[in-house]
Amino acid sequence: MTEFEKVLLDLEASFSAKDWAKLSYLLSNLYHLELYRYRNKEPLLWERLFSILLSLLLSEFNDISNLAYHYLFIALHLENGSTHGCSTQDKEQYLMSFKKRMISCLPALQEKLKKDQSSERFLKLIDELAYAEELHDCPPILEVARWIEDLKEDDFSLIVNNNSLLIVEIVYLLSRIPWKDAKQKLMLYLDHENTLVRAYAARVLGRFYNKAGTKGLEPPLHQMIKTITDKEIKRPGIAGPFFSPYFSDMDLNVFEKAAGLKTEDWLMKIILERKDSEPNTLPCANGIDFFAHEILARNAGYIQKLIVDGKKHLALQAATEINQKIDELEPILMELGNDENLDICRRACWHLSYNYQILHPEGAKRGFVKKVLFNKGSEVFINFSKENFSSPYSAILYPQKKNFLNDVEGWHFVDTIFPAAMRGELIPHPASIQKEAGVYILGEEALYAYRNGALVSFAGDVKNKLWQQVTVIWHGSPDIWDLSAFYIREKK
Repeated sequence: MTEFEKVLLDLEASFSAKDWAKLSYLLSNLYHLELYRYRNKEPLLWERLFSILLSLLLSEFNDISNLAYHYLFIALHLENGSTHGCSTQDKEQYLMSFKKRMISCLPALQEKLKKDQSSERFLKLIDELAYAEELHDCPPILEVARWIEDLKEDDFSLIVNNNSLLIVEIVYLLSRIPWKDAKQKLMLYLDHENTLVRAYAARVLGRFYNKAGTKGLEPPLHQMIKTITDKEIKRPGIAGPFFSPYFSDMDLNVFEKAAGLKTEDWLMKIILERKDSEPNTLPCANGIDFFAHEILARNAGYIQKLIVDGKKHLALQAATEINQKIDELEPILMELGNDENLDICRRACWHLSYNYQILHPEGAKRGFVKKVLFNKGSEVFINFSKENFSSPYSAILYPQKKNFLNDVEGWHFVDTIFPAAMRGELIPHPASIQKEAGVYILGEEALYAYRNGALVSFAGDVKNKLWQQVTVIWHGSPDIWDLSAFYIREKK
């Protein structure tokens, strides 16, 4: 019996028994099943998988319904796979099979939309449908296009309106026709009154240019960037979506060469010169502020300019983006830690605790951070979610007498500050794809996760288990972690 069939039997049995808790658990762990191994194989198993997912899509429990939705599209992506390299006959057969499958999913998806009554869900669905078809080199499916059009005649007046239908045209149709045929309408939509219509048009424009690569389009990218920038400064909301395809591909060198600019300089120009704040462009794409906080993360000069210009929250996001000590950012973090805004103060002080082994005086005064000695030889920094040392969130141990701790010493700290009974049983780490509970090695860190919400990290020499830092983070109930016994112990 294959792993695929074992998983299906579990899902089907749980569904028949109406064991919703187990179904939720099984769906949450469905990513362990390597579905790509069954591509173009086991048609009866795929049929059973789609049957159970479409049934669960209509579940009254949102977590089950949303997980079923997520895996439904993964299954659509993987059942047949790409037609690239296939013979003409095989390609036609795969496309016919894929189209049939897509059409069969529409009634359940329609019920899901009716249940959710969410315009965001509708727009995400259009993206999902277009992406699934493109993965199969499949042109827009006539039945799918008609189904979308017919939704406005059904019970969807709250989510399907003239603006959302324009977005359908942009995403499902204009993005998949030749540039010369799509360009004029896309440029026109950049000036539309609706924020998301503008954003989706900009994202599709960016995608055209990104896919063209060095071949280029007319007008060339540097001219299009000038147009996008001028429009963005007057009315923000399109530069981020336009840039998003380049950022997703992580190939900024191509972007910079074709656009004739440095990305950091371009982002700062927009942020400092724009006439208004950036609108929310989700679910289309992230905005310029999001990209800026990642791209400017090591640029102390630009982060300082953001502070001077009053954009302290963005400056904070950039200064705390990278979880390591960056000497040039230390004075900036110290400045932000003195800010009157409690959130800015707290997050700057936490970052100094995590990465610089520094107790910020203002953070300590307000009760966001605390330093105590452990075993009279190591420093422990404790970060609190609220003022006055309430709701502890994390604790970081730094060895002092020597520059490392052995594994026994590290676990002694963990067990002392957060006893095993409070942590609960060990579970697979959420950042890994491991099926079994245990340590997850990620670079120079050994990571552990526990049932009750505790995360433990050992950083240093993983091979020899010599640790330069041990961190405990608590994601459970804020009132459970009581540090009074730890304080009393360390005062003795």
